[in-house]
Amino acid sequence: NAIPLPIALNTSFTTDKNGVVRGSAWDMGAYQAQSGGTTGTAAIVVSPSARDLGSVNLGSTMDQTFSVQNSGSGTLSGSATVAAPFSIVSGAAYSLGAGQSQTVTVRYTPTAVGSSLQNVTFTGAAGDSASVTGVGVAVTGGTPLIAIAPASRSFGSIPVGTSVDQTFNVQNSGSGTLAGNAGVIAPFSIVSGAAYSLTAGQSQTVTVRFTPTSTATSLQDVTFTGAAGGTAAVNGAGVAATGGTYYVLCEGDSITAGTGANPPANSNYVAQLALQVPGTTFENIGQSGDSIEYNVLPFAPTALDTLNHLAAAPGYTKRTVVFKMGVNDLAINDSVSLITNNIGLWLAAVRAAHPEVKIVGMTLIAANFGTGSNPTLQPRLTELNNALRTSLPFDYVVDLAADPRLLDYTDTRYYSADQIHPNNGGYAVIASLVKAVLLSNDRAGLGGGRPRAPSALQIVGSP
Repeated sequence: NAIPLPIALNTSFTTDKNGVVRGSAWDMGAYQAQSGGTTGTAAIVVSPSARDLGSVNLGSTMDQTFSVQNSGSGTLSGSATVAAPFSIVSGAAYSLGAGQSQTVTVRYTPTAVGSSLQNVTFTGAAGDSASVTGVGVAVTGGTPLIAIAPASRSFGSIPVGTSVDQTFNVQNSGSGTLAGNAGVIAPFSIVSGAAYSLTAGQSQTVTVRFTPTSTATSLQDVTFTGAAGGTAAVNGAGVAATGGTYYVLCEGDSITAGTGANPPANSNYVAQLALQVPGTTFENIGQSGDSIEYNVLPFAPTALDTLNHLAAAPGYTKRTVVFKMGVNDLAINDSVSLITNNIGLWLAAVRAAHPEVKIVGMTLIAANFGTGSNPTLQPRLTELNNALRTSLPFDYVVDLAADPRLLDYTDTRYYSADQIHPNNGGYAVIASLVKAVLLSNDRAGLGGGRPRAPSALQIVGSP
């Protein structure tokens, strides 16, 4: 048994509790002395095992955090230390009961140009350590200042195993050069724009991805190094994919992929739909330059990506394919009749393999094909849109070409500088039109839009 110290003994007794006569020497046997009267064995866990504080201008600082936890029993008492140019600015001492944790903040203050590497030492129990690294960068031509917008992002609730992207903007609002890195820990990650070197007034987009691995709410800080550094909060929740969820596969060319959006991965119409329609899994397989000609037999025997992805996504209550393609076929001078025939072959292949899947088509938006282009492109674009509206056996057609916001490719509210692809505003319009169809009845393309009877086109041959 464990007893508190100090131990006071009464030596005036001459017999023990059984009446046996005892001399002046008493043998107490083996005892474990432990201060505070607490029992158990503490165990230390430090996470993460390493932190990179990125590139930091000389004279500036950057903070990162570690979590120290008592994963055993008893009390974990100890402290965290690290050598220069790093320092502990909060949470250095800890006394943690079973299961308790504490945040320890480490600061990097480079005093010389170049890389630094140190170990943060955590005492208590068996002890532990974590590495910290950073790079000191010379300040030239002025003093940079870091500005991050927005201050936070919410990713909403998405099914476990899926991903959603959001963006931040980091800007040098001072002078000189702002050099640094953005970092965040799981289940969030940086997918683009992690490193930046920005002169006065320049900015860069940093894309953060949320990929939940469990049905839990996650909250983290995205850290930005350089100048005085900064943070932005991100949060999201993972939800279980249950029967009654929906799957929407978006097939298409560069407009589906997101060319013209800033950034393409986050602001294309599919990504915007994923944020606006919870409980639905969206998959984007748009490819820049893709054409229907290369998606049907005999042109590409293994390129029926739609079938492959549908086969890899079973178990959903309802599945829908959203199709947006045709302008690249016009650009390579395929006739409208050939294009519509190929779309018909593609539709037949999808329906034969997955008859339960609903297929939503789209008309093509206005485009500036450029001076010197084939003069038949514009009239053939109009002809193809008419065929998409009336002659092809889509379940529904989203008539983008009829929306007044997408009629003028010189309108910078909706079109990018190339006057072919939408910008973020244009992609938001497309997302709203597709969303109206998906949500019109039961979120799976069973209402709204322009319904088409499958027998409207007589398909000759089969893929």
